[in-house]
Amino acid sequence: MFEKLFERVSNRAKDFQSKAKAFADDEREAIETIEEVMDDWNDAVEDEIEDRIEDMQHYVSSLPQQAQDQWAKLKAQRDEKIAEFKSKRATRKTERRQRKLNRSAEHAELAATTAVFFSMLALIEAEEAVLDALDARAKANAGVAA
Repeated sequence: MFEKLFERVSNRAKDFQSKAKAFADDEREAIETIEEVMDDWNDAVEDEIEDRIEDMQHYVSSLPQQAQDQWAKLKAQRDEKIAEFKSKRATRKTERRQRKLNRSAEHAELAATTAVFFSMLALIEAEEAVLDALDARAKANAGVAA
């Protein structure tokens, strides 16, 4: 009776574990794809910014001091935008890392729960074995006394 229950529970646990692993793998692949796209986009943005900076340098060099003052202002704005972009990217990376850690913790909790469940089943089996042994001993002792 308990063997069938144990087998059913074991099969369900294995099925759930494989589904959870497949889900985690799919999520991991999606995140990696997003990261690759973001890295490509980041490179393109940085290249575009550098190209614009070079164009502006040529333009500014032909202007009087007013143009140079305007360039300094634009450079400060660019640095602010880059710092903001890097800050947002660092936040996304931190959030992604946290999601990974949470998934890892959930998998570990699932494994621990499964282990506890199987241990409980083993304890139930052991209890039944002890009761059967006591019953057999009592019958043996009653047979000897008679």
